[in-house]
Amino acid sequence: MNPKIQTLVCFALKEEAALFRRLVGNRDDLRTLITGIGRRNAELSDREFLKENSPHHVFTCGFAGGLSPELETGDVIFFTDDAAMAPRLAGAGATPVKFHCAARIATTAAEKAELRRLTSADAVEMESEAIQTVCRARGIPCATVRAISDAAW
Repeated sequence: MNPKIQTLVCFALKEEAALFRRLVGNRDDLRTLITGIGRRNAELSDREFLKENSPHHVFTCGFAGGLSPELETGDVIFFTDDAAMAPRLAGAGATPVKFHCAARIATTAAEKAELRRLTSADAVEMESEAIQTVCRARGIPCATVRAISDAAW
């Protein structure tokens, strides 16, 4: 086990992680993990990482599609069920929302409207639910923090 790693930040794609990696540089206390697209890849990657590491916090980050007409491209949004993380994320300017973890990318306004109607979610992405579930089972505080890459319509 690597006790130095305090924070794990997961991204589906290296392109999503690129700016973050440039901003944080090399730090012993932080790791980024590229999980691959979708729930299955995210779950497998997260479980594999956690076999050898015990971070204090996990963030699942990247892009999300907007389902709520109130969200605009570039908005930073989050979900966490951890009472300590929520006020810190909100204080940093992120907006709390409900996410839907989809099996595929919603590309049209009609698809997004239907997802919104069926799920009441504000945003859609494809990995965070799996990572949140793995972390919850291990008692690791986890937050989904995403930027809206495309507005609802």
